[in-house]
This record gives sequence, C-alpha cells and structure tokens, in this order.
Amino acid sequence: MDVLLEQLGRSAQQIVDQVRDVPEPELRRKPGAEWAALEVLGHLRDREQLFAERIALFVSGAALIPNWDEDAAAAEGRYLRADAQATVTAFQELRQRNIQQLAAAEAAWDHVAQHEVQGPYSLRNEAERVAAHDEAHLRQLGALLRS
Repeated sequence: MDVLLEQLGRSAQQIVDQVRDVPEPELRRKPGAEWAALEVLGHLRDREQLFAERIALFVSGAALIPNWDEDAAAAEGRYLRADAQATVTAFQELRQRNIQQLAAAEAAWDHVAQHEVQGPYSLRNEAERVAAHDEAHLRQLGALLRS
C-alpha cells in the first residue's frame, strides 16, 4: 500500500511540475485532433474528484461502483475555458486529500464491490488504475508540450 501511495504522490507532483512554467496559451494550444494540455489537466482534475467519490463508496462498504462517462464529463467540463492554475491547484489538492483518505482507509482496500462495467472491483484496483492513468497522461502531456 505504501508503495502505491508514494507512486500516486510522485506522479501527481510530476504532472504539476510538467506544466508549472508553461504559459497558459501553450496549455490551450490544440495540435490537430488531440486534446490541449489544459483539457488533459481538466480531465485529470475531474478523474481525481471521481477517485474521491469512489474512495468514499468503498469506505462506506458500497456494493455497487457506478461507471464514469469521461467523454460526457469532457463535453460538460469546458476544459479550455478553465483557468489553468486553478485547474492544477484543484487537481493537486484533491490528490493530497485522496492520498490521506487512502492511508486512513487501509481496512477498505480489499473490499470488493461490483463495478458497473469492470465487474468485481476493489479500492486497491481503483488506486492502481489511477496510478496507471497518471502515467498515460504524463506521457501525453510530455508529447503535447514538446510538439
């Protein structure tokens, strides 16, 4: 568990560091059909809010974990209109709280609930999935900011 918590903290910091000194117009630039870096950051912030909600569900002993429609969230999120610094700050604060909640929820890590799409699913699965999600978007941000 500690290794995963450290990984979640480290990857969040890498995301913040990767965009820290990038001018906002650069974060809004859309190369081709891809998302702009600011859209990726908005997605990460929204995904982190979902993570917080799922932690609470697992801690409460919920039997069902609802699916998340990330495409609908992106459409509703209006990510390119958001303030970049506020988006990054919200992501960072949510991640810090989530790590604290995970550390305090050790007994719930292996509670299994039924995910609407994934089937049997635990808080450990969710945390591992978020860590992998971070890595994918770190690579995506790196490519967007180099192009």
